Amino acid sequence: MTDFEVIALFTPADGQADAVHAGLAALVAPSRAEPANRGYTVRRISATPPRYAVFERYRDAAAFEAHRTAPHTSAFLERAGELLAERPEVLVFEPGEVS
Repeated sequence: MTDFEVIALFTPADGQADAVHAGLAALVAPSRAEPANRGYTVRRISATPPRYAVFERYRDAAAFEAHRTAPHTSAFLERAGELLAERPEVLVFEPGEVS
């Protein structure tokens, strides 16, 4: 079975880049500790203004939904309105590679 993979893109609101950076960094350890998590990496995109990409892999779609409602994720998303310039963009990958 292929893992469920997503990339979530975050654009900080004006003056909130440091807070978004800290908030996303704080999600790494608890997200990786989730039982069905297979990978969770946060990267800064080389752009001005800054943007962030979170590369996520889970056992299945249900595990991703559990992550979205986990306390650590919910706490960050509750602050999204003040921290982010726009809603996070979530890109869901189709299973398997293109050949």
